[in-house]
Amino acid sequence: VDLDLGNYERFLDVTLTRDNNITTGKTYQSVLDKEGIGEYLRKAIQEVPHINAIKTWIESISLIPVDGKESPADIYVIELGGIVGKR
Repeated sequence: VDLDLGNYERFLDVTLTRDNNITTGKTYQSVLDKEGIGEYLRKAIQEVPHINAIKTWIESISLIPVDGKESPADIYVIELGGIVGKR
């Protein structure tokens, strides 16, 4: 959630980490790292099925307590967006 991460921390009174900031670059790097160790069995990486990494990342981050308690959050907010420009 780019620069809005600090706003969410203050509004929700939680402490977030760099793992809570999911970016396209981090996602692609994760896929490329897995491809490098042969996780995709030398098949071509297809964006739609292999970018399941986004869903996996969100699910794993949702299990990390952020409010000082031992249990994961009851809900989590995901801001999806990007920049669309004119040419």
